[in-house]
Amino acid sequence: MPGQQPAPPLLRDFRAGETIFRENQSGESMFIVLSGSVRLSLSSMDVEDVEAGGFLGEMSLLQDEPRTTSALATSNCALQEVDRAAFLFRVTQTPFFAIQVMRTMASRIRRMDKHVNRDTRFSRVIAQQEVTPCMLKAAKMMTTIPKGSFILRQNEDGQDMYCLRRGQAELRVNNITVETIGVGGILGELALLDKEPRTATAVATEECDLLVYDRERFEYLLALTPDFALRIMKLLARRLRAIDRAIADQS
Repeated sequence: MPGQQPAPPLLRDFRAGETIFRENQSGESMFIVLSGSVRLSLSSMDVEDVEAGGFLGEMSLLQDEPRTTSALATSNCALQEVDRAAFLFRVTQTPFFAIQVMRTMASRIRRMDKHVNRDTRFSRVIAQQEVTPCMLKAAKMMTTIPKGSFILRQNEDGQDMYCLRRGQAELRVNNITVETIGVGGILGELALLDKEPRTATAVATEECDLLVYDRERFEYLLALTPDFALRIMKLLARRLRAIDRAIADQS
Protein backbone atom coordinates (compact mmCIF):
# COMPACT_ATOMS: atom_id res chain seq x y z
CA MET A 1 0.00 0.00 0.00
CA PRO A 2 1.23 3.54 -0.73
CA GLY A 3 3.02 5.02 2.26
CA GLN A 4 3.18 1.66 4.09
CA GLN A 5 6.41 1.19 6.05
CA PRO A 6 8.61 -1.32 4.12
CA ALA A 7 10.76 -4.02 5.67
CA PRO A 8 13.95 -2.78 7.38
CA PRO A 9 17.03 -2.57 5.12
CA LEU A 10 19.74 -5.22 5.33
CA LEU A 11 23.21 -4.55 6.73
CA ARG A 12 25.90 -6.12 4.55
CA ASP A 13 29.62 -6.48 5.19
CA PHE A 14 32.12 -6.78 2.32
CA ARG A 15 35.85 -7.44 2.60
CA ALA A 16 38.43 -5.44 0.68
CA GLY A 17 38.62 -6.77 -2.89
CA GLU A 18 35.12 -8.29 -2.82
CA THR A 19 32.72 -7.51 -5.67
CA ILE A 20 29.39 -5.97 -4.63
CA PHE A 21 27.84 -6.09 -8.10
CA ARG A 22 29.01 -6.33 -11.69
CA GLU A 23 28.34 -4.32 -14.82
CA ASN A 24 25.36 -5.68 -16.83
CA GLN A 25 23.96 -7.67 -13.88
CA SER A 26 20.32 -7.17 -12.98
CA GLY A 27 19.81 -5.02 -9.90
CA GLU A 28 17.05 -5.17 -7.33
CA SER A 29 18.61 -3.01 -4.64
CA MET A 30 20.80 0.02 -4.01
CA PHE A 31 23.44 0.49 -1.34
CA ILE A 32 24.35 3.21 1.13
CA VAL A 33 27.97 3.14 2.32
CA LEU A 34 28.10 3.23 6.10
CA SER A 35 31.87 2.74 6.39
CA GLY A 36 34.74 1.95 4.08
CA SER A 37 35.11 2.73 0.39
CA VAL A 38 33.68 1.30 -2.84
CA ARG A 39 35.10 1.82 -6.33
CA LEU A 40 32.75 2.10 -9.30
CA SER A 41 34.19 1.16 -12.69
CA LEU A 42 32.87 1.21 -16.24
CA SER A 43 34.50 -1.32 -18.58
CA SER A 44 38.20 -0.75 -17.84
CA MET A 45 37.77 2.81 -16.54
CA ASP A 46 37.58 3.76 -12.86
CA VAL A 47 34.65 6.12 -12.40
CA GLU A 48 34.37 7.02 -8.73
CA ASP A 49 35.33 6.07 -5.18
CA VAL A 50 32.20 6.13 -3.00
CA GLU A 51 32.92 6.88 0.65
CA ALA A 52 30.78 6.72 3.80
CA GLY A 53 27.42 8.40 3.26
CA GLY A 54 27.48 7.83 -0.50
CA PHE A 55 25.07 5.86 -2.70
CA LEU A 56 25.46 3.27 -5.42
CA GLY A 57 23.20 1.03 -7.49
CA GLU A 58 20.18 3.37 -7.59
CA MET A 59 19.91 3.51 -11.38
CA SER A 60 18.66 -0.07 -11.74
CA LEU A 61 15.78 0.72 -9.37
CA LEU A 62 14.77 3.75 -11.41
CA GLN A 63 14.90 2.14 -14.86
CA ASP A 64 14.51 -1.64 -14.42
CA GLU A 65 17.66 -2.10 -16.48
CA PRO A 66 21.00 -3.84 -15.74
CA ARG A 67 23.83 -2.24 -13.79
CA THR A 68 25.93 0.17 -15.84
CA THR A 69 28.99 -0.14 -13.59
CA SER A 70 30.78 -2.65 -11.40
CA ALA A 71 31.26 -2.00 -7.69
CA LEU A 72 34.31 -3.29 -5.79
CA ALA A 73 35.05 -2.87 -2.09
CA THR A 74 38.45 -1.14 -1.85
CA SER A 75 38.49 -1.57 1.94
CA ASN A 76 36.43 -3.54 4.43
CA CYS A 77 32.94 -2.04 4.08
CA ALA A 78 29.63 -1.92 5.87
CA LEU A 79 26.74 -1.22 3.50
CA GLN A 80 23.03 -0.77 3.96
CA GLU A 81 21.17 -2.61 1.21
CA VAL A 82 17.87 -0.95 0.25
CA ASP A 83 15.41 -2.83 -1.96
CA ARG A 84 13.06 -1.22 -4.49
CA ALA A 85 10.09 -0.87 -2.12
CA ALA A 86 12.19 0.72 0.62
CA PHE A 87 13.90 3.00 -1.91
CA LEU A 88 10.60 4.30 -3.33
CA PHE A 89 9.23 4.73 0.19
CA ARG A 90 12.21 6.88 1.17
CA VAL A 91 12.00 8.95 -2.02
CA THR A 92 8.30 9.72 -1.56
CA GLN A 93 8.38 10.19 2.22
CA THR A 94 11.76 11.85 2.74
CA PRO A 95 12.54 14.74 0.35
CA PHE A 96 16.03 15.14 1.83
CA PHE A 97 16.89 11.55 0.83
CA ALA A 98 15.59 12.13 -2.69
CA ILE A 99 17.61 15.32 -3.08
CA GLN A 100 20.78 13.60 -1.81
CA VAL A 101 20.37 10.82 -4.37
CA MET A 102 19.76 13.35 -7.15
CA ARG A 103 22.85 15.33 -6.19
CA THR A 104 24.91 12.14 -6.27
CA MET A 105 23.60 11.36 -9.76
CA ALA A 106 24.22 14.94 -10.89
CA SER A 107 27.83 14.68 -9.72
CA ARG A 108 28.28 11.47 -11.70
CA ILE A 109 26.83 13.04 -14.84
CA ARG A 110 29.28 15.93 -14.50
CA ARG A 111 32.15 13.48 -14.07
CA MET A 112 31.19 11.41 -17.11
CA ASP A 113 30.46 14.46 -19.30
CA LYS A 114 34.19 15.21 -19.24
CA HIS A 115 34.80 12.03 -21.27
CA VAL A 116 32.42 12.98 -24.10
CA ASN A 117 34.35 13.70 -27.31
CA ARG A 118 33.94 13.49 -31.09
CA ASP A 119 34.25 9.69 -30.95
CA THR A 120 31.32 9.35 -28.56
CA ARG A 121 28.12 8.15 -30.28
CA PHE A 122 24.67 8.57 -28.74
CA SER A 123 21.38 7.04 -29.86
CA ARG A 124 18.95 9.76 -31.00
CA VAL A 125 15.90 9.01 -28.90
CA ILE A 126 13.44 11.88 -28.44
CA ALA A 127 12.49 12.32 -24.79
CA GLN A 128 8.82 13.31 -24.34
CA GLN A 129 6.68 13.32 -21.21
CA GLU A 130 3.46 14.77 -19.89
CA VAL A 131 3.51 18.29 -18.50
CA THR A 132 1.56 17.87 -15.27
CA PRO A 133 -0.84 20.43 -13.75
CA CYS A 134 1.53 20.86 -10.79
CA MET A 135 4.39 21.73 -13.14
CA LEU A 136 2.22 24.27 -14.96
CA LYS A 137 1.08 25.86 -11.70
CA ALA A 138 4.56 26.06 -10.18
CA ALA A 139 6.27 27.70 -13.18
CA LYS A 140 7.56 31.24 -12.71
CA MET A 141 6.67 32.14 -16.30
CA MET A 142 6.51 30.82 -19.86
CA THR A 143 8.77 32.20 -22.57
CA THR A 144 9.07 31.57 -26.30
CA ILE A 145 12.48 30.84 -27.83
CA PRO A 146 13.01 31.10 -31.64
CA LYS A 147 14.39 28.18 -33.63
CA GLY A 148 18.19 28.13 -33.53
CA SER A 149 18.46 30.09 -30.28
CA PHE A 150 20.39 28.99 -27.21
CA ILE A 151 18.32 27.98 -24.20
CA LEU A 152 21.39 27.48 -22.03
CA ARG A 153 25.14 27.30 -22.60
CA GLN A 154 27.74 24.91 -21.23
CA ASN A 155 29.92 26.35 -18.41
CA GLU A 156 27.61 29.30 -17.72
CA ASP A 157 26.08 29.79 -14.28
CA GLY A 158 22.53 28.48 -14.11
CA GLN A 159 19.72 30.12 -12.17
CA ASP A 160 16.71 28.48 -13.89
CA MET A 161 15.43 25.12 -15.06
CA TYR A 162 13.21 24.72 -18.15
CA CYS A 163 10.44 22.39 -19.26
CA LEU A 164 9.43 22.27 -22.93
CA ARG A 165 5.75 23.09 -23.31
CA ARG A 166 6.04 23.12 -27.11
CA GLY A 167 8.79 22.44 -29.63
CA GLN A 168 12.05 20.51 -29.59
CA ALA A 169 15.65 21.11 -28.49
CA GLU A 170 19.04 19.43 -28.64
CA LEU A 171 21.26 18.89 -25.60
CA ARG A 172 24.96 19.11 -26.47
CA VAL A 173 28.00 18.26 -24.36
CA ASN A 174 31.37 19.41 -25.70
CA ASN A 175 29.59 20.18 -29.02
CA ILE A 176 28.31 16.58 -29.27
CA THR A 177 24.52 16.06 -29.37
CA VAL A 178 23.71 13.69 -26.54
CA GLU A 179 19.89 13.92 -26.48
CA THR A 180 16.92 15.35 -28.35
CA ILE A 181 14.39 16.89 -25.94
CA GLY A 182 10.69 16.90 -26.79
CA VAL A 183 7.55 18.21 -25.08
CA GLY A 184 7.68 17.65 -21.31
CA GLY A 185 11.45 17.32 -21.38
CA ILE A 186 13.51 19.12 -18.76
CA LEU A 187 16.70 21.13 -19.17
CA GLY A 188 19.05 22.81 -16.71
CA GLU A 189 18.19 20.83 -13.58
CA LEU A 190 21.80 19.99 -12.65
CA ALA A 191 22.77 23.58 -11.92
CA LEU A 192 19.83 23.88 -9.51
CA LEU A 193 20.76 20.67 -7.72
CA ASP A 194 24.41 21.44 -7.06
CA LYS A 195 24.80 25.17 -7.89
CA GLU A 196 27.62 24.39 -10.33
CA PRO A 197 27.93 25.74 -13.91
CA ARG A 198 25.95 24.21 -16.77
CA THR A 199 27.33 20.89 -18.04
CA ALA A 200 25.65 21.16 -21.45
CA THR A 201 24.39 23.52 -24.12
CA ALA A 202 20.74 23.40 -25.24
CA VAL A 203 19.65 24.75 -28.62
CA ALA A 204 16.06 25.11 -29.85
CA THR A 205 15.75 23.07 -33.07
CA GLU A 206 12.15 24.30 -33.39
CA GLU A 207 10.43 27.34 -31.92
CA CYS A 208 9.91 26.44 -28.27
CA ASP A 209 7.61 27.48 -25.46
CA LEU A 210 9.48 27.00 -22.19
CA LEU A 211 8.16 26.85 -18.65
CA VAL A 212 10.72 28.53 -16.38
CA TYR A 213 11.50 27.51 -12.78
CA ASP A 214 13.92 29.24 -10.45
CA ARG A 215 15.60 27.35 -7.59
CA GLU A 216 12.81 28.15 -5.11
CA ARG A 217 10.09 26.75 -7.39
CA PHE A 218 12.23 23.74 -8.30
CA GLU A 219 12.80 22.88 -4.63
CA TYR A 220 9.09 23.42 -3.94
CA LEU A 221 8.20 20.82 -6.56
CA LEU A 222 10.80 18.38 -5.22
CA ALA A 223 9.65 18.74 -1.64
CA LEU A 224 5.88 18.67 -2.14
CA THR A 225 5.46 16.53 -5.26
CA PRO A 226 7.04 13.06 -4.90
CA ASP A 227 6.09 12.20 -8.50
CA PHE A 228 8.16 15.15 -9.69
CA ALA A 229 11.14 14.01 -7.62
CA LEU A 230 10.90 10.56 -9.22
CA ARG A 231 10.58 12.17 -12.64
CA ILE A 232 13.84 14.09 -12.11
CA MET A 233 15.58 10.97 -10.78
CA LYS A 234 14.51 8.94 -13.80
CA LEU A 235 15.65 11.76 -16.09
CA LEU A 236 19.08 11.79 -14.44
CA ALA A 237 19.27 8.00 -14.60
CA ARG A 238 18.41 8.00 -18.31
CA ARG A 239 21.02 10.63 -19.12
CA LEU A 240 23.70 8.98 -17.01
CA ARG A 241 22.99 5.56 -18.52
CA ALA A 242 23.19 7.01 -22.05
CA ILE A 243 26.56 8.61 -21.28
CA ASP A 244 27.86 5.43 -19.61
CA ARG A 245 26.89 3.31 -22.62
CA ALA A 246 28.37 5.74 -25.11
CA ILE A 247 31.65 5.98 -23.18
CA ALA A 248 31.83 2.18 -22.80
CA ASP A 249 31.23 1.64 -26.52
CA GLN A 250 34.16 3.85 -27.50
CA SER A 251 36.61 2.32 -25.02
